[in-house]
Amino acid sequence: MQKVLRKYWAIFTLPTVICFAIAFLIPFITGLGLSFSNFTTVTDAKFVGFANYKKAFSGDSDFLPSLGRTVLFTIICMVLINLFGFILALLLTRKMRGTSFFRTIFFMPNLIGGIVLGYVWQLILNGILMKYNQTLTTKGSYGIIGLIILMCWQMTGYMMVIYIAALQNINPDMIEAAEIDGASSWQTLIHIKIPTIMPAITICTFLTLTNSFRLFDQNLALTNGAPGNDSALVALEYIQNILRDYRLCWCRPGRSRNFHHYSGCYSCYPVACHTQEGSRVLMNKSRKTANVIITIILAFLSLIFIGPILMVLMNSFKGKLFISSEPFKFPTFKQQDLGEAGIMPKTFVGTKNYVSGVEKTNFWGAFGRSVFITVFSVLLIVVLTSMTAWFITRAKNHYASVLYYLFVFSMVIPFQMVMYSMTKIADVLHLDNPVGILVLYLGFGAGMSVFMFSGFVKGIPTDIEEAAIIDGCNPLQCFFKVVFPIMKPTSITVAILNTMWIWNDYLMPYLVMGKDYPTIPVAIQYLQGGYGSIDMGAMMAVLILAIIPIIIFYALCQRQIIEGVVAGAVKG
Repeated sequence: MQKVLRKYWAIFTLPTVICFAIAFLIPFITGLGLSFSNFTTVTDAKFVGFANYKKAFSGDSDFLPSLGRTVLFTIICMVLINLFGFILALLLTRKMRGTSFFRTIFFMPNLIGGIVLGYVWQLILNGILMKYNQTLTTKGSYGIIGLIILMCWQMTGYMMVIYIAALQNINPDMIEAAEIDGASSWQTLIHIKIPTIMPAITICTFLTLTNSFRLFDQNLALTNGAPGNDSALVALEYIQNILRDYRLCWCRPGRSRNFHHYSGCYSCYPVACHTQEGSRVLMNKSRKTANVIITIILAFLSLIFIGPILMVLMNSFKGKLFISSEPFKFPTFKQQDLGEAGIMPKTFVGTKNYVSGVEKTNFWGAFGRSVFITVFSVLLIVVLTSMTAWFITRAKNHYASVLYYLFVFSMVIPFQMVMYSMTKIADVLHLDNPVGILVLYLGFGAGMSVFMFSGFVKGIPTDIEEAAIIDGCNPLQCFFKVVFPIMKPTSITVAILNTMWIWNDYLMPYLVMGKDYPTIPVAIQYLQGGYGSIDMGAMMAVLILAIIPIIIFYALCQRQIIEGVVAGAVKG
C-alpha cells in the first residue's frame, strides 16, 4: 500500500504544504533573516549581524523588562491554572449529581475571545479599584495581576477537562486495590493518580506555558501596556515596537495600508463482614455529606465563572455614563429623588446601546464575515490536514518524516514571529481579503491539526485499508470511504478547536485585512477611539452580541466539545 500511496503524494499533501509554506515556512525563514537586518520594508533590508540582538538586550531597550514580566506572569499562570484545573477535575470526577452542568460552566470562558475577555475584565477590575481611587493603569503591577486573574479564569476550565479525561482513564482496579490495602485518599492521590496522569500534566503545562508566553489580545484590551509599558508583555511589546519603529506601511499600487496602535476481596467471618458493612455505611454517609459540601462550593465557583458575562449583560442596558461609575449596580427604571443630593436619573436605556453598537461597528457585516471565514477555514483544515496526516503516517518515507517534524515545529512558534513577513506575502499574493485569508488560516493551523490527526491514524489498523486497496479502491477512495469516517472523533476535535481559534482571532484579520474587511474582534477593538476613549454602552452591547453566537454554538455542541477536547488532548 505504501508504494501505491506514495504516487498520490501531490494530491494528499501539496495543497496543505503550499498553504503551510505561505503562512508559516517562508515567513519564518524571512523573519529569521530580518532579525539580523535593519529595514523599513522587506525589500530594503540591510544585514547588520547581531546588532538587533545587542540592542534588545541592552539597558536602553524595553525588551528585558517585558521579558521579565512575561516570565513571571507565565510561571504564576502555569502554576495556578494547572493547580485550579486539577482540583476542579478531582472534585468533578466524584460520583455526584450536577457534574456535567459544572463542567459546562467552567469550560465556557475558554470559548470567549481575548479581545472580548480583556474588556469584560477591564470593566470588573476597574469597578473594584475605583473604590480605592485606582485603576488598572495606575500601576503596572495592577495590570499584570489583572492579566493573571483573566488568564486563570479563561484557561482553568480547559485544563480541567483534560485532567478529567486523564483521571477517568485510570484503571479503577488500582484505586480499589489501594483502598483495600488501607491507603488514604491523599496517599492514593500522590502515589497512584498523579504518576498515572503525568502525560496529561505535561500537556497542560505545555499549553499553559505557550498560551501565557505569547499572550497578546487580552493584554491589548485590558491595559494596552499602560501605564507607559509597565504592564506590556513580550508579545504586545514586540508588536508595539514593530508598529512604532517600522510602521508596517507597505503599499501596492492605488492602495495604502494604515495600522493603528494599537484489588480482590477478603474471605472473612460473618462478624468481620458485619463490621466491614457497617464501616461502608458510615463511609457512604460521610461521602454524601462531602458531596453536598462540594456541590455548594462548585455552585459558588460557577457563579464566579459565569458572573462576568452576566455583569456585562446587565451593563449593556445601562446608560454609558453609569457603566464605569456604577458597574455593579442593577439598572434603575425610575428617577430617584435623593433629597438635597438632587435627582438620580434612571439608568436603564433599553436597547439603545445595541442599536448604537451595531451602527458604529457595522456589526452584521463583521458577523457575516466572521461566519464565512470560520466555517470555510475549518472545512479546509479538517479535510486537507486529515489527508496530509494519513499520508505522513502511512507513507513512511523521508518526505513524510520531514513534513511531520515541520508541522510539529510550527506548533511552538508564536504568530508574532511570522506576522510581519506573512502579512507582506499576503499583500503581494492578494490574500488580504476574506477568501485569501482562508489560505493563511489553513497554513498556520495545519501544525496542530496534522499532529492530532497523525496521532489518531496511528491507532487505526492497517488491515482495513489494505483490504480496501485489494478490493480495487485507489488511495483517494480508500481515504474518503474508509479512513475519513473512522477519523470522525478527531475531526470533531480539530473542528471545534479551530472554530474557537478562528472565530475569536484578532491579530491575523487585523494585520491582513484591517479596516477593509473587519471581523467581530477587529470591529470591537475599533470602538476604542482616540486617547483611549470608549463608548462603554456600545462596547457592552457589542461584547454581548459577540458572545452570543459562540454560546449558542457551545450549547448545541457542548457534549461533542467536551468529548472532542478530551479526545484531542489525551490521544493527540
